[in-house]
Order: sequence, then C-alpha cells, then structure tokens
Amino acid sequence: MPARRTLIWIFIASVFLILSTSANAQTAAPSDPKQVYSALKSFQLGGGVRAVENFVFNRDRAEITFVSGTLYFAAPVAGRVEGAVFIGEGKFSAVPPPAKFEKENVRRMLKADTIESDFKTAVLRFTDDSFGVLGAGSGPGSATNDAQKLATEFEARVLIETGANIAARLAVSVLNNEQPGFFMAEFDKGKRGRFAFLFDPQERVPSQAFEINGGEKGLVYGYLRGTVAAGIWTAFYSEEDYAKKTVEFSDASDQVAIRHHDMDMDLQDPGKWLRYDDRIDVEVLQDNLHAIQFALNEGMVDEYWAKHALRVKSVQTGDGKPVDFIQENSDSAVTLLLSSAVSRGQKLVFAFRLEGEDMVGGDKTLGCFFPLTDEWYLRHGYLQRSTVRMVFHHLKQFTPVTLGTVVREGPDANGSGVVTEWKRDTPTPFLNFAIGNYKRYDTSVKIEDRTVPISFYELVGGLVPVKSDFVAAEMGNSLGYYSKLFVPYEYDNLHAVYQFRPYGQGLATMLLLPNADQANKFTFQFIAHEVAHQWWGNMVAWRSYRDQWLSEGFAEYCSILYTGQRYNAKARQDIIDLERDQLRKTASFKAMGLPKGTLPELGPIVLGHRQGVGYQELTYYKGASVLRMVHFLFTDPATLDDKPFFDMMRDFVRENLGKAVSTEDFAAFAGKRFAASSIGRKYGLQNLDWFFQEWVYGPYLPSYRLEYHIENQPGVGALLTGTLFQEDLPDDEKWVMPLPLVFTFGKDKVARGTIVANGPKTPVSIKLAAAPDKVELDPDMMVLSLKTSVQKDH
Repeated sequence: MPARRTLIWIFIASVFLILSTSANAQTAAPSDPKQVYSALKSFQLGGGVRAVENFVFNRDRAEITFVSGTLYFAAPVAGRVEGAVFIGEGKFSAVPPPAKFEKENVRRMLKADTIESDFKTAVLRFTDDSFGVLGAGSGPGSATNDAQKLATEFEARVLIETGANIAARLAVSVLNNEQPGFFMAEFDKGKRGRFAFLFDPQERVPSQAFEINGGEKGLVYGYLRGTVAAGIWTAFYSEEDYAKKTVEFSDASDQVAIRHHDMDMDLQDPGKWLRYDDRIDVEVLQDNLHAIQFALNEGMVDEYWAKHALRVKSVQTGDGKPVDFIQENSDSAVTLLLSSAVSRGQKLVFAFRLEGEDMVGGDKTLGCFFPLTDEWYLRHGYLQRSTVRMVFHHLKQFTPVTLGTVVREGPDANGSGVVTEWKRDTPTPFLNFAIGNYKRYDTSVKIEDRTVPISFYELVGGLVPVKSDFVAAEMGNSLGYYSKLFVPYEYDNLHAVYQFRPYGQGLATMLLLPNADQANKFTFQFIAHEVAHQWWGNMVAWRSYRDQWLSEGFAEYCSILYTGQRYNAKARQDIIDLERDQLRKTASFKAMGLPKGTLPELGPIVLGHRQGVGYQELTYYKGASVLRMVHFLFTDPATLDDKPFFDMMRDFVRENLGKAVSTEDFAAFAGKRFAASSIGRKYGLQNLDWFFQEWVYGPYLPSYRLEYHIENQPGVGALLTGTLFQEDLPDDEKWVMPLPLVFTFGKDKVARGTIVANGPKTPVSIKLAAAPDKVELDPDMMVLSLKTSVQKDH
C-alpha cells in the first residue's frame, strides 16, 4: 500500500488511505494510440458552440465564472470532447489551501489573500466530466479564427515554457481510462496576465514538469521564463484530501517501477555527443495500461535545449518488437504507446536508443567531461531505486567513472578504443558519470572489521594540480567519522572524481569534487558534506521535494560537526556564523516585498526548490540550523551530554536504511524520543510538533532579548528577575522556544541551564547561589535568530 502523509496544517502522523474514484469522467474504449495523440495535439475545434452568461464552473478549489461570451468545444477524440476555448469576459477565483505557508506565499507573490483575476480568453483541456457540465446546452456552430488560433498555439507554448506535454498527458488519461480525469485551464488578458490552473489527480504534470511531488494534485502558476517552479502561486491537495486530512505522495500513481538499467554508452566523442542504449527492466504497478511515461530532460525547456536535449531514437520490447513513443521538443517525458494493455505485476523489458548533441559538457583543454544535467537518463516516479550496469566505449586516453565497481577493462571488440564496465548491484536512486584524462590514486580506510577501498581520480598532466593523497585521506577520515556517529558505511567502496565546476555532488559510492584540496576549514567541510550524503541522500533518501532539506541540511550540519573535530572549534563556529549571516541578509530581498526583508521570509524550508533564489541558503543553511537546534534540545543543558541526540540519529538511520523519509517521519521519530530528554522532561514537552510548526513549516526569523536585574539576598544568594522578549514575529505567532542560559562566576566557574520564551514577553525569575559576573543568553548561538542580546538593568 502506498505511503501517505498528513496534511501539513495539522500535526504529524503516519496514515494510509486508498483514493476514491470519480464516476463522472467520460468513458470510451481507446482507439489507435497514435491517432488519439495526434488528434489531441492538433486540438481542432468543431465540437459545438455555447453562448454563456454568468455561468459559474467549479473545479476543486477554483471558481471560474464565464460572465459573458462564447465557449467553442473541441472536436471529439475517441468519442470524447477533451477541450474548449472561451472568448468573452470572465473571472477566476481560488482560495489558497488551508496551509499557512501556502497562504503566505500567495500573499507575498500576489499581494492578495485570494487568487483573483478577470480574463478575456481561456483555453481548457480536460478528460474529466467538464464537457458534461460546460457542454450542456451547446449546439452546432463553427469556431472563429481567433478561437482556433488560441487552441492551436496553446500546446506548443505550454511545452516550451514548462516542459509539460499536455496532449500527451491527455492521451495517457484517455488511453489508460484514468479516473478521475485531468483538467487544465489557461487564462489571459486580465489583471494577472497569463496564468494557469491545473488539477491532476494522478499528479503527473505537477511531478514531471514542476517537480511538485509531495501529494499536491493542483497548481496555480504564472509564467516566469526560466523559473518554472518559482512561478507557482500555490500548490494544493484535493479538497477531498483536505477533508480526510490525509494525502498520498505522487508515487502512489507510478505506472511502473524501474528495477534495472543496462546501459551501453558510446563516449568516443564526449565533448560533443552522448549516445547510448538503455535496456530497462520494469515491473508494472497498475492494471490495463496502454501508455507509460518516463521522465527525461526535465527543466530543459528553452529553445537551445529543445534542439540539443537527449532524443529517443527508437524503443523496442525485450524481444525486439518496435514500440511507438511520443517525445516532442522540450518534452519532460517520453510516452510509450503500447500495442496491447499490460497489467499489474507483469515484468517488461524496453530497449531505448538515445542521443543528444552537447549533452556532455566539459573542458577539452583539461580533458574531463560530465553530463550537463542530472536528468540525462530515463526515470519513472521520484527517486525510485534501481540496480545498474554501465558499459563505456571510449578512447584509450580517457577513463570513465560512475557508481559501483569496475568489473571489466580492455580493448573494444571493434578495435576502435577501450571498453570499461561498471556495475552496482545495490539499488540506488541516482546515476551520474564522468569521463576524462584521469589516473587513479588508491588508499583505504578501516570501518569496524572490514577495509573499504578509497579512490580519487585525478587529472593527468598537471593542468589542475590536486593533492590526491589529501583528498582521499579526507574522504576516508569523513567516512570513519560518520560510521561511528551513525551506522557503519554499508557500501563496498568510495571513490571521487575531479570535476572543474564550482560545486560537488555526493552519489552512492561516488563523489564529484572540484579543486578542493587546500587544508582549510572550508575544504574540510566541503569534502565532509559530500561524504555525508552517503548517509543523508543515499542510504537514507528524502521522500519529496518538501523533504530535501533532510539530505542537504543534514549533510551540511554533519560537515560542520566534522570540521569542528578535524580542524578546531573556532572553525566550526566561524562556519555557523557565516551561514547565519547569509540567512539574515536583507539588501537583495526587500525589493521582493518581504516584510522585514530577510531571506527566510521567502518561505519555509519545506517549500524546497519553490523558494527560488533562496533555495541554497534555506535548504542547506537553515536546514542545518534546524538540525543543530534539535541537537541542542536533546542535550542536557547542565552537563552538555549530547549522547541522546546521536543515539536518536543513529536509530533513525538504522530504521530507514534503503528508504525515503519525509519531514513528518523525522518529526515523529525525533519527537517520540524527545519526551525523555532533559529539556523535554523539564518542561513537560511530549513531542516536537511545536518545534517543527515554528522552524520547519514557518518562514520567520525571531529575535531574542533578555532584560534582567539582579538583587543580592544576604544569606540566600541572589535573585535574577526580568523579561525575555521574543520579537520580529507576526502578532499571531505565539512561539515557544527554550534557549540556553549561561552564568559565569569568577574566572572559571560556569552554571548552565535553559530559559523558555513563551510568546512575545516572558517574565523571568531565577534564584542563584550568588550574583554572577556575567549572564549570557545562548552564547554559542544554538538557536537560530535574527538577533540575540542581553541587557542588564543597573
């Protein structure tokens, strides 16, 4: 049964539910699949005309009012009317869903509480019961040239702007008789300009074209060239999901699971062409499928990539029979049209031939090359795990590097070069490769009772000198550190390859690293971050785009901990301070309409890539800060014993090896353990729901200020009284947050404890054995804040 998540506006739980279906969709036996797609793509009007006046039409949370004008319906395809064009006067209205951060996102982007706009034209595509509602009372009539022009231009424009092939989406819905059906409407010539509303119960377009895969079935979005996800005004679950307070992730609608990739790669000209065969083994997950979609080239939607992205040249079944397929320019999916239906449990093989010009970029002078996009290979669903075999045909001077282990190297059978075979038998959620003028530096590290091989592939020729022994040693040191911190490294080996781009990547058994070999705090942290992804991202993956901070934020915090051990405590604190400063930035964000102009106001970390320009800082830096605060909450404030934190993290990894976890999973797991912690017991806190609502689902950065006065009490000690202020939050935010409080007596006597901010002002009264020389509120900056200060009343 597919996993479900509770809706974010209620507290966290794990539940399961089976979606109901609608009996209102049009039904008809599918005709020839290619003909169905061609007819849907051409979108010819001719299915009747209806004059409307003050006609209200509802789809989920959207209300579309056709004030006055004419609806022109599409000619039937496979016995069904699947579209319409409206010209006249209309109004659109949609209330944001009952998730606070979605409401705030609408308010920030549109300066309004409700999504409202007038429009003069609308293009509608659907496979649900829309025609039964809209077409009632329609009669014969011809479409105007303007109406047909709107229909004709719609498909290509949406495709180039978003990567969504709407005609293919409609064809999949029709051919597979999906229930409920799909709906999309694009509106224009009103105060909001051109924008779209779509409702996709199977979540295919949201997940394929927008990478929105947390269970949201609907989107309302405007058009921002090159920033598809950032143009989303709101994403929402169905009204039925909200009523039931549960929702399935997008993978509940996966059609197949890819179990294995067998790739034969032609990299004879790596700086120019990527040509390869991919023979994939799949297991069918649904009944009566006539069409199956695979993801490819997502995000590559501009005119250049429309010409240069990977193209499928042919598809065959395992026994060599050709398979019809759909792949338009800028398409984010490849749609297979099957000659006969397949059903749940069947094992299938498809053999793809793909090629793309300029798909492997690099530097010919340096002699190293890499895919220009992570979406260079076929996938289905989100983070499905597959085994892989990759056979590379390449020139003698080059060495290919990918995940797993080399199992064969030698002359190519055709005599034109070398063949190298890599294999990985443990299912993995990501694939990538590099090829270049590399030589391998080898070492190893002892992990408990076994020796793990460590390799670094350095460039030959000294064009970019890299201290291979240093990099490999740091990989091994990090691997040993995390193996003790969490669970022992479970893979057979770890290798890294030099790449010239200014960022890294941590895949299972394989790291891509730039010239990171200077013995400073940033290098130690950088390598340690990528190694940490072996645990956070690979051994334990994230569940949806809302949960990616569990990978990047956790890896970031782990690398900070490592740097403190490997370098020194000051280096650790320097990195923490630098990242907090990034979150406090205001200059470039005030113009975006953020009330205080700070970056966290772009949205909570569960918005993931929808944060746009703030993704790096919020997902990495705020994500790391959130985990650091969890670390503090599990630590005994008096003794600084943090063993309960690492015990919790170790058990979390153990219980989720090979799985994908959600924010709710982590909140529930950590919250259950937190109740037994020192702070949890002290304040009677039974879970961490309050914490996650504030710091994970909230977009704010509070300030803390302690104003205090000390009175000496002869024979008793001293009494500290005052007020703890929690500021820079909206008036309706009543946050609760424990903070460290440190007292210093004389030169070296220190007493530690906590103090709780409960709302904007909290009265403070603390009895002390003596008057302290210094009072510090969160001196190590364990709690994220805009400002933290102490003011003594003399």
